[in-house]
Amino acid sequence: MLQTNDFKQIKNKHIRKLYQNVYYHLNQIASMTNKEDVITYQNLFKAYKNGYTSNHKMFKKLLKSNIKFPHIYIDWFFVYIDKKLQYLNKPELKRLDDLYVYAQLQSKLGFLLLITHQNAKINLDMINTLSVIDIYTDILLNDDTYLLENKIHYPTGLIEDFGVEKNLDGHYLKNEQYVGLWEYLLFKVQSDMKLIMPQHMLFQPYEAQIIDIVLKRA
Repeated sequence: MLQTNDFKQIKNKHIRKLYQNVYYHLNQIASMTNKEDVITYQNLFKAYKNGYTSNHKMFKKLLKSNIKFPHIYIDWFFVYIDKKLQYLNKPELKRLDDLYVYAQLQSKLGFLLLITHQNAKINLDMINTLSVIDIYTDILLNDDTYLLENKIHYPTGLIEDFGVEKNLDGHYLKNEQYVGLWEYLLFKVQSDMKLIMPQHMLFQPYEAQIIDIVLKRA
């Protein structure tokens, strides 16, 4: 999982600001739990796309980065917002395939690269794999929190297949069944990491630097 402070390691200040500005908005959207707030943000982006910059200082900062780096693809924000609304309406996944799709559509790392990486279309498969690693790792580290907050994490079908249960406090019962599910998802993460490790040359050094940070935390 990326953290805002991670971008301080990027030496080029313009690229650092670009990453910080794009990530700020992705993080804001990801943290929203109210549909009305997401729709309000969606309208701000529609206005931004049409040439109107709100008084919100972070939209002004995004505009500065957009002028400096005209190749960035702002339209990916609309995809991220649309899918955020979709998952707020239905915060539950049934199958592992659903989690796989969710990861590709809601990873902040993935969308940061989709928006800023000049060859995103060419390297889409790798970006999608990084998105899966990002989201799966986040779930493995925060599953109990997401369970209590009714946020998307393990698919219900996977929970049933492994026979995972809850204790009286509402947390997952940390027994053999839970460990089996946890290690199964961890195996998926580790397998994907082995696939993408040799492909760093497809990215700029500063991009690879950010990717490495996420992989080391996985």
